[in-house]
Amino acid sequence: MTEPSAAASAVSRLAARAAAGSAEAWEALYLSHEAAVYGFLYHRVGRDRTLADDLFHDTFLKAVERIAQFDPERGEFCAWLIGIARNELRQRARRVAGRARVVALDAEVPAELAAEDPAPRDLKEAVNLAFSALSARQQQALALKYTEGASLEAIARALDSTPGAVGSLLHRARAAFRQAYDRLRSRGSA
Repeated sequence: MTEPSAAASAVSRLAARAAAGSAEAWEALYLSHEAAVYGFLYHRVGRDRTLADDLFHDTFLKAVERIAQFDPERGEFCAWLIGIARNELRQRARRVAGRARVVALDAEVPAELAAEDPAPRDLKEAVNLAFSALSARQQQALALKYTEGASLEAIARALDSTPGAVGSLLHRARAAFRQAYDRLRSRGSA
C-alpha cells in the first residue's frame, strides 16, 4: 500500500482532532471540503441550489455524528464525505419517490392532465438516479467531461490519471450509466 500524501495525513490529523471535539478542526475540514461536497451534490440534483443546500447541510450533520467512524486506512476524508453525500442523495430520492407513489395512488387526476406526458420529470429523475448509481470516480469523470466540457488531458490531471485511462474510464462510465438508466426506465414502464 502506498504512503498517504502529506495533505492526506494532515486531513487525517484534523479528522482525529474533530472526533475529539475540536471546533477549529471541524472548521478547517469544512472550509477545505465544502466546494467538493457542494459541487458533487449540486450537479447531481440538476443544479437545484435549494436542494443542494439541504443535502449539503444534512451531509455535514451526518459527518459530525459519525466522525469517529472515519478510518484514514480505508480512504481519504473527502471520499468519506462524498459517500455520506451520496447516501443522503439516495435517501432523499427514495423519500421523494415514495411520496410520489402515495400521491399517485390517492389522487384523482383530471382528464386534461392525464393526457399530458409526464416523461420530462420522469426522465430527469431517471437520469439523476442512474448517475447516482455510478462510482464516485465515474461520476467525476462524466461531470468534468459533460458539464464542465473538460478535455481528456484536463480530466486526467484532475483525477491524477492518464488521458488513455480517462478515455477507458469514460467509456465504462457511459456503459454503466446506460445500463442503470435502462434498468430504471424499464422498471418505470412495467
